Amino acid sequence: MEEYTKTKADISQIIERLAFAPCLAFAATCCERLVLNYHAFSVVHHWGDSAPLDKALELIWVSLKTGTFEYNEANMLLNSIEAITPDLEKFNSIYVWQALYAIDAVKALLQYYLSPEKQHIVHISDLSMSAIYHYVQDVAFQMDIFAVPPQKTNELYVWAFTAPIFVTELADQRKTLEVLQIQTHLSIDFLDDLRKTTKRSGINAIARGLVVAPDQL
Repeated sequence: MEEYTKTKADISQIIERLAFAPCLAFAATCCERLVLNYHAFSVVHHWGDSAPLDKALELIWVSLKTGTFEYNEANMLLNSIEAITPDLEKFNSIYVWQALYAIDAVKALLQYYLSPEKQHIVHISDLSMSAIYHYVQDVAFQMDIFAVPPQKTNELYVWAFTAPIFVTELADQRKTLEVLQIQTHLSIDFLDDLRKTTKRSGINAIARGLVVAPDQL
């Protein structure tokens, strides 16, 4: 818990120091990992459409590369996301919450794009952490890893903070911010590499074979 608290504080402090473009790039990396979870949700439940989320991410990366901002398109994408938001009462799997985290994060990303307030970036960082934390707990409960009475569930919460995948998420966020902090110019090659690299981490259920996409059957 102490390491989590310290790292989270470090992340927030670096975010406060970063300029608009590096913040946007950092937030986009978090959203890339989260949107992959929406893809997994869609595969499991045969519902949803990731196109608005994918298009939002593409818009952000293109804007970072070109310095051209499409505010009308961002607003249209923001308005279209509501239609692809799943109802918790209609779906029952560990991926429903993951889809909601992805949607909330992309909304915050577009909101920052339109109105650059640092609170949106901090929120995206928190959502990316929460998605991992929630996933670890859900998997543990489903597999009865922690078959403990309610009064001892705190053991599970503490354990989730030290799960390797959660620790990796914290480390990835801090490393990305530290790299962005020392970049004097966000080149196209740098941004392409950043985008490609970030997709290798996170839950990434389809790539890890935890969920099988139709074209893999």
